[in-house]
Amino acid sequence: MNEHGSYDLIVEGQTLTFRAYGTWNYETAKRWREETTKLVNGINDKPWACLVDLGHWELATPDIRSYAYDFNLWLNNNDLKYLAVVYRLHIQKEILKISHAALTNVKIKYFDNLEDANEWLSIIGF
Repeated sequence: MNEHGSYDLIVEGQTLTFRAYGTWNYETAKRWREETTKLVNGINDKPWACLVDLGHWELATPDIRSYAYDFNLWLNNNDLKYLAVVYRLHIQKEILKISHAALTNVKIKYFDNLEDANEWLSIIGF
């Protein structure tokens, strides 16, 4: 099946910025996980932060939920310490809170704008 939706991944220092676009299917989520894993393996020698920008994301197919939860378990054990999530729709926040339950070692904050998320990460040293 062809991928639906897209994303950008950028690493700057100990911060991974992830921007999602469109509506995702399982194939897009699978490629995102593979690429993110490679990037994290390059920065996980010490604590790191992730900025998630969902300003142009339109959700995903239901088959991604358990896949995302499992990936969050992996992130939880690979030095992710701070997660700043910028959401556009309240439903995005509520759906992500379910998979973020796996992130027991991570401080998570949700924001409705990118400026506040960047400010928080800057204050905590990222």
